[in-house]
Amino acid sequence: MEKEIIEQLQNFSLQDDYLQQLRTLTDKILKQPNPEEALDDMFGILERYPDEELGSPGPLVHAIEKCRGYEEVLFDSLKRQPGTLTVWMLHRLIKYDPKPRYVEALRGVIAHPSISEQTKEDAEVIFSWVKSTSTS
Repeated sequence: MEKEIIEQLQNFSLQDDYLQQLRTLTDKILKQPNPEEALDDMFGILERYPDEELGSPGPLVHAIEKCRGYEEVLFDSLKRQPGTLTVWMLHRLIKYDPKPRYVEALRGVIAHPSISEQTKEDAEVIFSWVKSTSTS
């Protein structure tokens, strides 16, 4: 991974047209031979801005989900600082393959000490959905 790309991820802030900046940056990442090398720093943005609108789901989530092994990094990120988009990503995993490990991660999110009220509410809605689909 190019050092310049990692530095841009680490220095990213919500200034100017930040969504366009993210698109440009994630396009560069996905053209690299090993884009997964940028996973920690991509998740770092989501952790710094856990409740910000970074797209629906946006270029960052799309890039992350194209990287091999992103699930493990997602779990680590959820333990550090869950946010709207990381909970959304977990929901997508549960929706397509409701592994017990994914549901346990969701429980951990709900109990996280620094979770925002909005993210907690989102996680609780997803958890209710999981419970309702597992009993049908």
